[in-house]
Amino acid sequence: PRFNSVSSSVESLSSNQKENISVVVRVRPLNDTELKRGDKKVLTCANGRTITFNGGSMEDFGRPPTNMQKSFTFNAVADEKTTQETFYDTSGVRQLVLKALDGYS
Repeated sequence: PRFNSVSSSVESLSSNQKENISVVVRVRPLNDTELKRGDKKVLTCANGRTITFNGGSMEDFGRPPTNMQKSFTFNAVADEKTTQETFYDTSGVRQLVLKALDGYS
């Protein structure tokens, strides 16, 4: 799912929970060095709130081979296709910066 699908939930979070902390995570794409090394994508984003680690093997982390899948839930999740501008606008960062510039923190 694209990050746009969770933008309304992030907006409602920021308007309904003005004093609470929301955790918004962005998964970045693999960079050129990682691609040349043959690294594989191990994180998938689901339902705009969940990241799943699909490691398949822990050998990359210096551990014995083990099939491993672990999910983590956040207030909102942005996948690697999300643009910087979209993330900035919909994650609440823009509002936070504007409030800080206005003297509210």
